[in-house]
Amino acid sequence: MPSPGTIYTSPLRRCLGTTKQIYNGVHQQNGLDPRRVIKENLQCSFESGFKEEDELWKPKPNDPEGEDKHTSRVKSVLEAIFNTDSSQFVLMGERSQMQYEFTNEQDVIAQQISQFWAHSQATGDVKAYLEGDEGHDYAKIDKWVQARTPFTDPPNEKLAENDEVFIIGNRASFDVAQYDKASSAGMSMIHLLALPRKRVYNGVSLNKENVYLIDNIIDLFKSSWKKAEFRNKVLAHQREAIENAKGSKGDEGYMLALKHYEELKSSIHQFQAENFKFGLHLFPDQSIPHLHMHIIAATKGMRKYSTSHHDQKTKDALECNLS
Repeated sequence: MPSPGTIYTSPLRRCLGTTKQIYNGVHQQNGLDPRRVIKENLQCSFESGFKEEDELWKPKPNDPEGEDKHTSRVKSVLEAIFNTDSSQFVLMGERSQMQYEFTNEQDVIAQQISQFWAHSQATGDVKAYLEGDEGHDYAKIDKWVQARTPFTDPPNEKLAENDEVFIIGNRASFDVAQYDKASSAGMSMIHLLALPRKRVYNGVSLNKENVYLIDNIIDLFKSSWKKAEFRNKVLAHQREAIENAKGSKGDEGYMLALKHYEELKSSIHQFQAENFKFGLHLFPDQSIPHLHMHIIAATKGMRKYSTSHHDQKTKDALECNLS
């Protein structure tokens, strides 16, 4: 979760749900509902110019308070909520906002977890995969636990790694221009995959013994992203993915993807780790039945040439431990 000094919020351009997530990570108070606290402090009502379900917080047109005073008031309340000076906030304009937040899906996540564990073989199959029991009789269910997967054995080429987790590149080109089906493309100009070395099934099997892997992956990525060497390796992989997809839709799509790559790559070394999202595709939405996290540069600019087909099934990894 964010911490003081790395809070990305614009007082007039931040949805209530995302502010709730920041509140949870920075200034959690047991027994208080953060959504209610924020709403009450901001006088979040129709009368004061706010609506709970509005995508943007903004003053009413012709409101006598005016935008400057409105901004000042909201910032002062955010200072109290986050217990830090507003100078520590990094203000984001609309162009750099996240295109899709992948957050506030706890109810859906809980349903998917329950759906998986309702199967009588779930416990035994998850245990068998963890222990490498390839002779086990796994249930014959689509997207279910399997004896082996393409991710069971770590690949040789890794972008970053530690003793327990590693990061690889997504094989697909980021650009929908190279595919007949937009869903075949990556979700962003930077779309990486991170996996545990352990045989951990999908995110629905996260529990108190293994959920630390989520933080481990995020920490590995954030520490790696600070290094120019890692960023250059990521760019090289993205360029290679374009080459590998060259035959998918002819030279026109290939040349367009190269143009878009050149357009976006210049900003990569200034791109902050806080602008990435960490997502999981939970059973039965996953493509491969081995835990893998999607690391996505989530601003509109980085996603404008990529697919949004998978957005609705992508769940915030930090929300996926409900055990």
